[in-house]
Amino acid sequence: MWRNPPSNLRPRDSLRDISPTILQLLHLDHPRDTLEVLHLDASAIDQVPASEGLLSPRWSPDGRYIAALSLDQRQVRLFSVATQQWKTLPVHSGADPV
Repeated sequence: MWRNPPSNLRPRDSLRDISPTILQLLHLDHPRDTLEVLHLDASAIDQVPASEGLLSPRWSPDGRYIAALSLDQRQVRLFSVATQQWKTLPVHSGADPV
């Protein structure tokens, strides 16, 4: 695992989801509020492009996509790992109807 944890990964940072291959973790980097992928096999971190202000990231079951909510929880965004592009899904809201 990590010999020396990345300096920007602090206990208050929340690890959000693990990839299907169990080799990558998604987390929300504070205070920048961007999504990052932690590559456990390479001890590397990649910022997810254009992910500022997104919450609750989740991997797709096949590991090809990342889904996340907009800050106001009115949009569900889908990131293609292959193309490195986001698209907004045509849904009314991503929030729980509690």
